[in-house]
Amino acid sequence: MAEFTVCTLSDRGVVRLIGDDVEPLLQRLITTDMDQVSPENAGFGALLTPQGKILFDFLIIGDRNGGYWVDMPRPIVADFIKRMALYKLRADVTLTDCSTSHQVCVSPTREDLGREDLRDTSTVTFADPRSPALGFRAIVEGQADTPPDALEAWHNHRIALGIPEVFSDFGYGDLFPHDVAMDHLNGLVFDKGCYVGQEVVSRMEHRGTARKRPVVLSGTGLEGRATLSSGGKTIGTTGLTDGNKAIAIVRLDRLPDSTDTETALTCNDVPVTADLPDWAGYGRPE
Repeated sequence: MAEFTVCTLSDRGVVRLIGDDVEPLLQRLITTDMDQVSPENAGFGALLTPQGKILFDFLIIGDRNGGYWVDMPRPIVADFIKRMALYKLRADVTLTDCSTSHQVCVSPTREDLGREDLRDTSTVTFADPRSPALGFRAIVEGQADTPPDALEAWHNHRIALGIPEVFSDFGYGDLFPHDVAMDHLNGLVFDKGCYVGQEVVSRMEHRGTARKRPVVLSGTGLEGRATLSSGGKTIGTTGLTDGNKAIAIVRLDRLPDSTDTETALTCNDVPVTADLPDWAGYGRPE
């Protein structure tokens, strides 16, 4: 598996939320159970459309002043703030884009994020709630000095684990949380009451109707956002790739067995193999 070190995630932005009404507002909007989010415990979640599709996904962590920090893809920060402004109405909630003053850092260990050049400026440090294998993150003021290839190493590590990041891998628009396994990566709750899109995702969960799931592809010369085919039918799409591995979302009910040469899996007509991530709690249909 690819190695990664302390890295500034230049593709991530930071939003600050403060105000007396911020926690109840978030609780009724996003997929995260805000009762479980604190300065010691981050959450993974999304803001959905009423039809249950992902508009934005992010990590969220509390601070000791009663506010929250949102760690999300940098290019969509402005859109996220605009969307939240529509929902907050007269609620006492202030959203601030801190992407120019703060950076997200990632490291395999918490200790590395406490090193001397980060210690005085670290705002919050937290374990990645999606998987222990993703290590630790910190939101820091200013920008840490990290090797230029560290960001690529971080994404290669994530790809090898098979953990999607929706914006980086596929873009928003037509994905349900189950499609990117948010239900297996601590990004969905079904017992906190209603939130936007909750009825649809709850129905998918309880009826077991999720067919699309992430897999890890292996092959040569893999391309991002390319079509996966089997037996002449399109069954999925690739996400970010390091050239030899890629995360893909596939229809598991159409994923061929590795011994079935007649319906071999191909990416842009090149044969590839697909494996379920080690953390996957789902499997191929019988």
